Amino acid sequence: METAEVEAALLANPAVREAVVAGRPDRFGETRLVAYVVGEASPAALRTELRRTLPASMVPSVFVRIDSLPLTSNGKVDRSALPDPDSPSAGAHPPRDRLEVCLAAIWEEALKLRPVGIHDDFFELGGDSILALELVSRVESVCGRRLPISALLEAPTVARQASILRNASWSPAWPAIVALQPHGHRPGFFCAAGAGTDVLSLAELPRHLGLDQPFMACSRRARTASERR
Repeated sequence: METAEVEAALLANPAVREAVVAGRPDRFGETRLVAYVVGEASPAALRTELRRTLPASMVPSVFVRIDSLPLTSNGKVDRSALPDPDSPSAGAHPPRDRLEVCLAAIWEEALKLRPVGIHDDFFELGGDSILALELVSRVESVCGRRLPISALLEAPTVARQASILRNASWSPAWPAIVALQPHGHRPGFFCAAGAGTDVLSLAELPRHLGLDQPFMACSRRARTASERR
């Protein structure tokens, strides 16, 4: 893959001063794209922005914010000196207790990337409804508690999912309308989930419409109740 195109897309963001993209093996031995970024742009914002302009295969799996790029004596980027993206210092917030350690490991296995910080968003890391099925199944097997897949909309991070698992009385209470993308200046877009699905199946749509497009999802259950009234 031509990493220069990805680097150019990153540098188009005014909050990015320098950027280097490199292929690095993950713990499964597969090559992933890692973006090393100098600047104030958040990894989540950069990932969302790149998805609008690049094919999914060209969007880096991991973003590492660093203070400066390492240089050789000739003034070129020393790629061999770039930090290990799996090190705790690479930017991810590490787990704080045994439950978060367990959940982070489950997320890393499902998403096939590492490290997963406790505040990283499941969908921004590339998660989808198929991976969500694998994730909740594994969580139930390890933690002994069944959570609905749609709980990922309420708790899309390790920290928030751990909070739910610690609360024995927690239960989902979905309103008729779920704001999947509450912000933006355009007229609100309303979309209903199809038969046999829930609002989770719509989670990817607002990410393709842009951050300025409010997107509201209506669950099939809520639609049916309103239709009966």
